[in-house]
Amino acid sequence: MLTKHLLLGLLWKRKFKGGSQQISERLAQKLGDSIVITNSPVVGINQEAKDYVLLYTLKGREYKMKIHFTPSLPPLRNQMMQRMPMGTVMKVILYYETAFWRAKGLCGSIYIEGGDEHPVYAMMDDTKPDGITLLSLADKTRRLCCAFKAGRAVEIYLLSLAALAEDCPGSHDVKANSQRFSF
Repeated sequence: MLTKHLLLGLLWKRKFKGGSQQISERLAQKLGDSIVITNSPVVGINQEAKDYVLLYTLKGREYKMKIHFTPSLPPLRNQMMQRMPMGTVMKVILYYETAFWRAKGLCGSIYIEGGDEHPVYAMMDDTKPDGITLLSLADKTRRLCCAFKAGRAVEIYLLSLAALAEDCPGSHDVKANSQRFSF
């Protein structure tokens, strides 16, 4: 089983210039328009059948799908796929005019152990000169997504950075208002 610190190492390991979305964009480009259908929002998924899934799009199209592997996947791999759901993870990279944490002699890495009141699990100095990466996992990420919808994400991230340095830009104002903050 992966430990939290090993998991963090894997999550920090890769960054893509231009963002990771370009992987799916380039793959779609390579496969072509006859395979990858864009601008067709899925409005319904029917999983009642045992052997396939039906997808319905906003344009009224219906797709019947089943995945076949050739050669077949090993039995242990099939069992793992059935029993190991995808997790919820959010990684955000913030950039500043200056790396204020370095000026204070700090490394910029924090692992936040504790309750659910703090939305970010860890922060780490980014490889770019003035960036810091924040990581949120599991239930915290799901609640953080709700905060994004409510327009509270900036406040949440400022609270996270206030934990890193007392003179973090905006941290004094955020700390004064943190009594009203509920995650």
